[in-house]
Amino acid sequence: MSTFPQPASDTAEHEALYVQIAQCELRIPTLRTRNSDNLDFHDLSVWQILAALQRAYAEGRASALLQQQEGENA
Repeated sequence: MSTFPQPASDTAEHEALYVQIAQCELRIPTLRTRNSDNLDFHDLSVWQILAALQRAYAEGRASALLQQQEGENA
């Protein structure tokens, strides 16, 4: 069984954010594989997926802006 590749830069903070987005926007309680179709596959509406993508984009943009500001202040 293959696993989904993780970016090398993922941290515990990133993982927590992924879980938070999944829980809040997609109503998925966990992102851990549970080896059960009923638990690992979910029916999602397009508006839930859109909300999750928008939230992920906003979080990434905010992080990039913060890094840019920190770089300017250094």
